[in-house]
Amino acid sequence: MLGKISKRDRGGARIDLKKEPILGIDILPGSSADNGKYAGVLLLNNRVKARFPEITKRNIIEIVKKWRVKVLALDDLSEIAPSIDSLKTFLAEFEEPPKIVEITMIYGRRIPLAVIARTLNMASGHPSPLITAEIAAKLAAMKVGSEVKIFENETKIMIRKAKTPVQGGMSRERYRRNVELAVLRKTKEIRQKLKLRGLDFDLFVERGEVGLKGSVFLVYAPPDKLRGIVKKRRGLGYIIKLEPVIKEKIEYVPLGSKPKVAPPPNRPLILGVDPGLWTGIALVDLSGKPVMIMSKRWLGRARIIREVSKYGRVVLVATDVNPPPSFVKKLAASLAAPLYTPPRSLTIEEKRELSQDMAEVKLRDAHQRDALAAALKAYKTFSNKFDQIASEIRKLGLQIPIDEAKVLVMRGRSIADALQELSKRYILGEKTLAVKKEISEPKVALPQSIKDYIDSLERKIVEMENYALILESENRELRDKIAKLEQTVQKLNNLQSLAIKKDKAVVTLQRQIQVLREQNQRLQEKLENTSLLLEEYEDLIKEILTGKIVWGTILEKLEDYIEMDPPPSLILLRKTSNTTPSLVEEAAKRGIEAVLVTRRDKRFKELLANYGIPVLHCDDLSLKYVVNYFFVPREQLLKKIREETAIKGESEEEIRKKIQMLFEAYRKERKRMLSKLGADYRQ
Repeated sequence: MLGKISKRDRGGARIDLKKEPILGIDILPGSSADNGKYAGVLLLNNRVKARFPEITKRNIIEIVKKWRVKVLALDDLSEIAPSIDSLKTFLAEFEEPPKIVEITMIYGRRIPLAVIARTLNMASGHPSPLITAEIAAKLAAMKVGSEVKIFENETKIMIRKAKTPVQGGMSRERYRRNVELAVLRKTKEIRQKLKLRGLDFDLFVERGEVGLKGSVFLVYAPPDKLRGIVKKRRGLGYIIKLEPVIKEKIEYVPLGSKPKVAPPPNRPLILGVDPGLWTGIALVDLSGKPVMIMSKRWLGRARIIREVSKYGRVVLVATDVNPPPSFVKKLAASLAAPLYTPPRSLTIEEKRELSQDMAEVKLRDAHQRDALAAALKAYKTFSNKFDQIASEIRKLGLQIPIDEAKVLVMRGRSIADALQELSKRYILGEKTLAVKKEISEPKVALPQSIKDYIDSLERKIVEMENYALILESENRELRDKIAKLEQTVQKLNNLQSLAIKKDKAVVTLQRQIQVLREQNQRLQEKLENTSLLLEEYEDLIKEILTGKIVWGTILEKLEDYIEMDPPPSLILLRKTSNTTPSLVEEAAKRGIEAVLVTRRDKRFKELLANYGIPVLHCDDLSLKYVVNYFFVPREQLLKKIREETAIKGESEEEIRKKIQMLFEAYRKERKRMLSKLGADYRQ
């Protein structure tokens, strides 16, 4: 059932990990993920090593273990695991789980396998399960598709009481105490080993009368990093268990690329934390309004950071006890935020009073209440200064972000220093003249084939659309800055008591306004030019795809054509004077069909006529130029070739054959290119 594999292959030959062993699978018709049967193909060193027409999920596990398969490739994840829990159960069968690659998920879009296979000339029609399995393995080797990620880069180590009946006449109480002491001893032992290896972790414990009822380590490293440090085992009355931490939802990471991480919101927030076996967290903004509250069992620092980053930037971490727990200290350091600790630990009554002010907030447990109380206590500590900041900004009419001023004060700056620093930054021009980095218009780099050229034009369109959006955004920013600066100039003119007119601030701001207006005008002109160029490229793509125009390569001299591989059928030469009969003969052998020239050269024309190659002058055709390529209307070129060949007195049949040979390559290339690009461009 598992296929025939030679003894030499079954031996202990080491596999080159640069070409990882890959197993491609596809579910057989009429099967399901629960009791399914599959077709499979094993790829070793980029070669098919074995085919399995019918295997079960258990057989798949055996093959992966036996051949140390690094990648399991399939076209639909639901075929092997319809849910994240079932995928976790499947991967738990392996000591080193293989990567799961879904080859139909490409950069967030699901593309049918039949379309991918047809586009890459790997299969036509609807392939059988065995062929599909082979295609899946080969596509994964080509880094087509996305890796399925369900594990965080974290490992959970759990030490707990084993479900073992009391033996040997030992009393129940004595047995319980011995188990608690054993759990405590193993917890200390593992903690020491993790520290010696320099691994970062969080520890959660459930205390007993004489020891620990249980403990959980959240280690910020994958399970393979713990090899040789901790392993699963069952001791006298206790169990040590390791398992990777599961993500909240399945994540798809395109093969061969780094995942893009969106920047977090810049909203400044205060984070209150109540650590423990159950950890509560609460976020409030710098106006004292709750933003998020949650509590969860075994909530580690990494999970907290991921959660709070969805809402904004933590600028202060707060706790309700003094001295602060080490967990909160580590969390504040990880967030690069200062830590607020109350002068003394808050009483239950104080925490209730703080949380009762938020009637719109529903608190589910004491952990959420304590976390919210810690955040609100920190906010109230600074609230008087926050009010003074707002008052000063209104009184002076300053156009500065008030939350940034609050952040500086929370970090120990005085109100005067904070306002002075932000005024310099946002009003007196340290940032007003800083126009964002100059965006150079992308250059066109044309490839050798029309398919690659179409792809480059499409990429250029996307780049130019993004470029246009950037220009529009900068345009809006400049207009906003001009408006703010004009308001500031007006306010400075009115504040005669500050004697601002005696210095150069007004002149500087007016000069900045003029500079920004000029920059705005340049950006507007560049935006208009970009839009026109974008329309021109779109029209060019449509004409190429519909066959209305053909293209050729611009060369300096005929010697350059001899060196091209593959050579084009149509060229334009800038120089013809040094052309020799041997060069013309070699060019004719390589398949040149027509030549365009910029200067009329009777000798050159007669030389090529001996080989049946028509020579046309650029002035007689409507040409478009892009870098080293030219484009000409198909019908116009056809007419000129007919005229040129008619002058030489050739028969209509000879003329027809030459023209057919000239355009045959273009028809084949366009047909192949359209089949790959899909039906979207067909008319």
